[in-house]
Amino acid sequence: MTIKVTARKNGRFLKLNVENNFDPEAVPREGDGIGLRNVRERLEKMYNRFNLVDIENSGDSFSVKLMIPLEEN
Repeated sequence: MTIKVTARKNGRFLKLNVENNFDPEAVPREGDGIGLRNVRERLEKMYNRFNLVDIENSGDSFSVKLMIPLEEN
């Protein structure tokens, strides 16, 4: 498995992207994504904004993108 983490400023946001590949033939692990759901809900409450988390599964890779608003000085 390969994990790639990137971070960059995108306007007034910090964009974090975590991506990993996986074997689509492997037996899926049990779980219901509660960790990602908790992150999404906490960001929504902290920043009073929606759509700050984007989750993609392309069949052999999985990525999570977080858009964190930056404070204005």
